[in-house]
Amino acid sequence: MPGTPEYRPAENLASAIARGDESTFRALLAKHPDPDNIPDFPYATLLHFAVMQGRSWAVEEVLKKGADPNRLTPTHKTALDLAEEHDWRPLPMIVDMLTKAGGKRYDELPEVVAAKKLAVLRERAKTANPKVKF
Repeated sequence: MPGTPEYRPAENLASAIARGDESTFRALLAKHPDPDNIPDFPYATLLHFAVMQGRSWAVEEVLKKGADPNRLTPTHKTALDLAEEHDWRPLPMIVDMLTKAGGKRYDELPEVVAAKKLAVLRERAKTANPKVKF
């Protein structure tokens, strides 16, 4: 029935993380095959929210479920960027989990590195031949 808790999975997952309710979180997460695509999730991803809450147990569960550690927030931050920006007690554990899962900082993402290199090459080409338009 619409409006009942089972129809608000995103809200319930976020609430379980915020409350530190591990058993409810695990039970709710088990119902979602893709933690990166929870319908109506109000934050960038479930992983980003778990990191922002400093909940290492939730970060671990979401990564085990296959969350992409390099998905970006609307402000172009990875989960690792968020973990390093805040000073939480479980921070080292979260950073370690994200790194082991292949998490990178925004500036380390291959597409960002490639775009920066391309920009440098274009600038060099403009300097070498100012008549050519790029």
